[in-house]
Amino acid sequence: MKSRLGLFIVLLLVAATGVSEITNRVVARVNDRILTLYDFESRYEQAVGTMRDQIPTDAAERDEFLGEVARRIMRSLWDEMLILSRADQKGWTITDTRVREVVDQMKAQNGIERDEDLIAALAAEGLDFETWKDSLGTQLLYRQVVGREVYNLIEIPDEDLRRYYRSHEEEFEVPAQMEVREIVIPEGDGAAVREERAASVLEKLRSGATFEEVGSEFESGQISNVLELGWVAVGDLDPKLAIPLGELEVGEFTDPIAARGGLHVVQLVDLREAQIAPFDEIELELRQRMEAEAVDERLVEFLIELENEAFLTLDSPAIAAGFRTSTGETPIEVTFPLFEDIEQQGLPESGKTELE
Repeated sequence: MKSRLGLFIVLLLVAATGVSEITNRVVARVNDRILTLYDFESRYEQAVGTMRDQIPTDAAERDEFLGEVARRIMRSLWDEMLILSRADQKGWTITDTRVREVVDQMKAQNGIERDEDLIAALAAEGLDFETWKDSLGTQLLYRQVVGREVYNLIEIPDEDLRRYYRSHEEEFEVPAQMEVREIVIPEGDGAAVREERAASVLEKLRSGATFEEVGSEFESGQISNVLELGWVAVGDLDPKLAIPLGELEVGEFTDPIAARGGLHVVQLVDLREAQIAPFDEIELELRQRMEAEAVDERLVEFLIELENEAFLTLDSPAIAAGFRTSTGETPIEVTFPLFEDIEQQGLPESGKTELE
């Protein structure tokens, strides 16, 4: 799955702050869970505050931008209530002990030893420790529900993987690759000296010396050590190098080539033609991709089921109007990268919030 945080996760890790002229009218209800205008506007203002440099200056573009932010936040809050209400129905909870374990893991990964230092680090980001910890518990509960009700039910049969592989071989083509190494005669002592050294390197190689032997015959700094570039896709090579290399047999080397850093004498060590990656090599990656797609599809279906089964009321804030489709049955442009290892997230950092 993608290693970035989803909108829901980002918003959970942002502590609410006071905003002006907010009432506590209820804007949404899912069974026994309610969402107030205060809840929405708190998260909305926090989100906008992290991305002020992205807000367009044109009035129309600005309204469209802020409206999209508001709809995404409202969609996230709505889905959060659906998921957490499911936890209520199932009687699922996250214990204080589990939250404490995750807090300690995040402290260790960030090199923080004491709670006092963690509290100070969060305060520097404008976050209250208890609020942040409560949000973390909510996030863990959200993940628990989705893990049990969606992720754990996904199974991709081996035959489906092989069938997809056979019908999409072009996706698994490995481009032609060259294994190359080089000696660079660096810039610095003038063109004439550089060309003289390059000619000497070439003469020694043509006389049968290895790259390593040539390197040992020059004083330090006159030429580079042997630079092992390893296997490189032909398309990733500098064309100045790729074109001459394409004319060589394995084991041969180029004349000096003027490129970045000086004159390059490059050897073609080995060559791999373009090929289709064997199934065994891509099976794990393909399984993960297909599972991720299946999870996204199933989660949308799951949210629709929860909507259909729940007692719902909705009086959406005007700025977030349309956060559901016209039928109210499917989410809008929402992705759910919910299965990164939470212990690997690290602590929230200023300026790194993504609303995607």
